Amino acid sequence: MKKLGCLLALLLVGCPNPPSRYNDLRGVWGSDVNHVWAVGDQGTILKWDGSTWELNTDVSPQPLNGIWGSDASNVWAVGLSGAIWRWSGSAWEPQQSGTRQALAGVWGSSANSVWAVGGAGTILKFDGRSWTPQSSGTTNSLGGVWGLDDKNVWAVGYQGTLLKWDGNSWSTQNSGGTDVLIAIWGSTTDNIWVVGEKSVLHWNGITWTTLPALYPGYRVNALWGSDTSNLWAVGDGGLIVKWDGTRWQDRRLRNRTYNRRLAGIWGTDANNAWAVGEFGVILKWDGITWLDQAQPDLGFFGP
Repeated sequence: MKKLGCLLALLLVGCPNPPSRYNDLRGVWGSDVNHVWAVGDQGTILKWDGSTWELNTDVSPQPLNGIWGSDASNVWAVGLSGAIWRWSGSAWEPQQSGTRQALAGVWGSSANSVWAVGGAGTILKFDGRSWTPQSSGTTNSLGGVWGLDDKNVWAVGYQGTLLKWDGNSWSTQNSGGTDVLIAIWGSTTDNIWVVGEKSVLHWNGITWTTLPALYPGYRVNALWGSDTSNLWAVGDGGLIVKWDGTRWQDRRLRNRTYNRRLAGIWGTDANNAWAVGEFGVILKWDGITWLDQAQPDLGFFGP
């Protein structure tokens, strides 16, 4: 009967499974090269300690979509049904979000200023004590959030939604279209990139310019950069591309077929970055080449 019940549940909403290092991973963030976390389906949380990845099994089975922290003792992971978990330095603890909307992204300027975004235009703000909703002015789902400081934060989402926080309120910026905007990253207030399903946007401090998609037919899922000449984008089909300050360069695997979807990327500097994705794949950039940390002999195309 138990197996039958699980089968019926799977047909309807899916049976909960324990966290696994082979579940799809959707986000990655770290405080330094020895403290990196990756999160994903079934509440999967993996921790890199500088030599190995360890699996945490103490979090609920809710899928986790995004992760960000201010330091190694203040890390937040967000996910389905308004799930928010906080790492205190010794344990993951659930937090009250006040929403049942799926949360897709999280970013902050400090441990006392953190934003989470998600379905139906949801924006939550953490002030060091609790999460409170903010008025976004839209009902479009939001998939990404990123900023420079407390007065310069952006959120992106469906129907070309592009929002800007100025320290007091969220306002709409003109993205120039209705593309689904997925991820955002920048280095300064006059150099910000946004990727969408069919386009790329660039902010020069005055206007947003629409550029062609990086690779037509490949959805880009995440952005991260260390500086203006080292910006990475990853996506479906194992897509890995790099902006060198002048042009986008293809950095996909060349020595064998590799088509796993990549969903998250983060790094500490130009020589240390991690990309995560489908079936628990974790790739490490060492400044020369990408290597699969689960299979160290799997080489990736470098410069």
